Amino acid sequence: EPLSGDPWFGSWRARSIGAAGSHFQTSYQVQIRSLTRRANHCTCPDFATNQLGTCKHIEAVLHHIGKRKDFERIEHQPPPKPYVYLDWDGENAVRVASKGLTSSHSWSQDGRFLLYSSERNREWRIYVLNLERYRELILFTSKGLNLVGGTSPNNLVSLSSSKEGSSEIYTIDIYGKDFRRLTRSFGIDVSPVFSPDGSRIAFVSDRGGTPQIYGMDPDGKGMRRITFEGSYNTSPAWSPDGKWIAYVGRYNGKNQIFMVKSDGTDTRMLTFSGNNESPSFSPDGLFLAFDSDRDGKRGIYIMRLHIEGMKRITPKNISASSPKWSPYFK
Repeated sequence: EPLSGDPWFGSWRARSIGAAGSHFQTSYQVQIRSLTRRANHCTCPDFATNQLGTCKHIEAVLHHIGKRKDFERIEHQPPPKPYVYLDWDGENAVRVASKGLTSSHSWSQDGRFLLYSSERNREWRIYVLNLERYRELILFTSKGLNLVGGTSPNNLVSLSSSKEGSSEIYTIDIYGKDFRRLTRSFGIDVSPVFSPDGSRIAFVSDRGGTPQIYGMDPDGKGMRRITFEGSYNTSPAWSPDGKWIAYVGRYNGKNQIFMVKSDGTDTRMLTFSGNNESPSFSPDGLFLAFDSDRDGKRGIYIMRLHIEGMKRITPKNISASSPKWSPYFK
């Protein structure tokens, strides 16, 4: 039975039927994202372990939808709102259907929302997409450039905005309330991302003369510089345990991926060829996704931390950038 969304895309409830009174009579939630590709999701244990990209509950929902009289018309329709899904191995990519120039995207930590900045009608707004209902809403809008950063466990959203001139850091809750300004500097402050437990925010500022990574509490206090090596460090990303921050630094004229402990010690260089940007940790902290032009056309790569070797997961004939790992290992 459908729970939310359109008559086909969105959330469904599917039940496993056992004997009367059996504890095997269990219901699961199915997310239908495509009618033709294995881009759907189910909360049942079988889907999580079989690595097939489908299960009997998904197939049951698709069979139910397939009996619609207008199925031939809707079969190849894209979802009604934009979203981004790509499995960690590069499979099951779902095309993004989006309006305007879209940038600076982030997941909510519970995986229910996708947030992104988009320029439409010459205005930069921050949007939130409910992935259960495929409903897009405007989270924040003002004059200037407004870019989403990250989210906290209690669904606070960090963002940068030049609404008052220079770019500063703000927070707002995911429902568009409790808007607060955190920084006041003569420099440019951008790219704010919450630590996994929400206790700190890492961000980029040129208040010291060059772009560097800084950290602060969610109320703007306790500010401290984190990176000191190099004159250009951007794009911070927290490890799931909050002990490390990956970032982009300039080295010998090219952008490379580095990693530093959250207290500013033990800096490590992770990439050495091409231009590499937009690091993002996997939920288990074992992998790092990033984009690179090392093979010519920019694409998405993953590498296993502390082990040599990396793999391109997007086709070489397309350009792809700015990966953000979902909270789930998908």
